[in-house]
Amino acid sequence: YSILHRIMDLTLKLVFIRYLKAILVLINCYQQQKRSYLVLTFEQLLEEVGYG
Repeated sequence: YSILHRIMDLTLKLVFIRYLKAILVLINCYQQQKRSYLVLTFEQLLEEVGYG
């Protein structure tokens, strides 16, 4: 278990937490205001990726 593995683990956790926070923010925006710009942008992004 090298230092590099540790750094990669920490980075992955940080990215994952940041990703979760972003999703929570989007959900909050969606609940408060269903036609939110953020949500629309997010939906467009999903459609482009192919989840839409």
